Amino acid sequence: SSGINAEYGLQHSPSQGLLQKDRPPSPSLFDRSIEFLKREFDSLKFTLGTRPMLTHAEWFGIFNSDGQMINEESYRQFLLEYDWPPELLQEGWKYLFQFYCILSNHEERVLREKDKEKELEHLLVAWSQILKLEKQNVEKTRVEKLLYLINKDVPRTDRDLDFYINNPENSEILRDLLVTFCFANPDIGYVQGMNEVLSLFLVTVENKVAA
Repeated sequence: SSGINAEYGLQHSPSQGLLQKDRPPSPSLFDRSIEFLKREFDSLKFTLGTRPMLTHAEWFGIFNSDGQMINEESYRQFLLEYDWPPELLQEGWKYLFQFYCILSNHEERVLREKDKEKELEHLLVAWSQILKLEKQNVEKTRVEKLLYLINKDVPRTDRDLDFYINNPENSEILRDLLVTFCFANPDIGYVQGMNEVLSLFLVTVENKVAA
């Protein structure tokens, strides 16, 4: 046991009959992780706010006359190394999150937006009509439960943003989109936090169809 005690810096105290450390405890895994993250953060070559701002000329310069992206590598570089003005970020996110196909042209993107708008309106009408049913059924109960849960979270979502303060109807759009998504995906349903994720997309792209 004396070998084990020596290896781990422990000494036997005859007066107390207990093992005692003769050195301070080593940092915990959490503390070591925090220190590692701090070092990594300090080693970054750039920070948000000090990067170049993407210009309209740079953005439109990666498309051909048909509106098709012809320089995907530059697009990826813009994502990693540039800050984006809001009006361009709206478009950039549509590619990043695959609302637009990376190789689509202008005409194809217009058609996709129209198709997605029709799909959204169809689903909105579907669950709205279910709520109007006089008799209770499984589907009506499901939609009512969704509304109950979502209506509790929506008023608390990013309520300090001008997007919602100046346009209260945007909160209604957020609610309708959440209900629509959960209605169309019953296996997923609604969990707290979905409101925050959707709000990020809605505030950024300012388009309920793309969000």
